[in-house]
Amino acid sequence: MPKIMIVDDDPLILRVLSRMLEVAGYEAVTHDSGFGLSGAVRQHQPDLLLLDVNMPGLSGDGALSALRALANRFAALTVPVVLHSGMSEQLLRSLARTCGAKGHLCKPSGSSEVLEMIGRVLTTQSIASGTAG
Repeated sequence: MPKIMIVDDDPLILRVLSRMLEVAGYEAVTHDSGFGLSGAVRQHQPDLLLLDVNMPGLSGDGALSALRALANRFAALTVPVVLHSGMSEQLLRSLARTCGAKGHLCKPSGSSEVLEMIGRVLTTQSIASGTAG
């Protein structure tokens, strides 16, 4: 069962997305800040990060930059990322491209949209790594 880590500072979004993913057959783990994200990713070793951009203190794109800077030391930090934000679709698409995210979702996102994006990224990753079955 693929494991998805949801990173968001809003507890309601964490609960709703966790429940949605669990119902769809994923294992969901949560983290509520950009701070400490590299340790949480190493601990949980998710198959994908669903990462909020607009968080206080350390933004999602800042946290992603920190993860990528450490990726040569910790293989778990190369996890694919989908940015999730309330910013405009155009800005979010550009940011996702700039920081190397595999996709983006604008808030609010419907369950079908979230599940479709996650499925697409996981399928692409398994094909790229040669683990497609």
